Amino acid sequence: MGKELWLFTIRYPYGNGESFLENELPILARGFDRVRLFPLMPEGPQREVPKNTEIVELFGADAYTAASPLQVLTELRRFNRVMRVSKASAQSAEVFAKHRRNLMSRVRQAMYRERVLTARFASQYDPERVVLYSYWTSDWATVLGLWKLN
Repeated sequence: MGKELWLFTIRYPYGNGESFLENELPILARGFDRVRLFPLMPEGPQREVPKNTEIVELFGADAYTAASPLQVLTELRRFNRVMRVSKASAQSAEVFAKHRRNLMSRVRQAMYRERVLTARFASQYDPERVVLYSYWTSDWATVLGLWKLN
């Protein structure tokens, strides 16, 4: 098995967003035997991708599903760790308090997404041959951080 790039996007290759990837992906694809694109929201017309690229649609309408309260309880240690790191990174205690409820919701969404990713791809991930790449510091970066905590 050769080298793979797993590229995590918001919508690309769907719709019109993330247009910079149209220029970058062909160059990236030359350096890997296979590229897997993971769009969080596969909506809109699909753009052309290099031949060695596979589009993986993990989510559709369920992209904003959150982990159930039971899942949060069973993974309370990871949930609390993310909340502690977020609190320590906040601009101030007041800013954290103001956004705490929204943050909890987003962490629960990330936990759900991480469970889906793990169920489908953990057995195929080999850090010696797979490079994980996310442009954005939200959504997928949080999911991948949770995956690493497993």
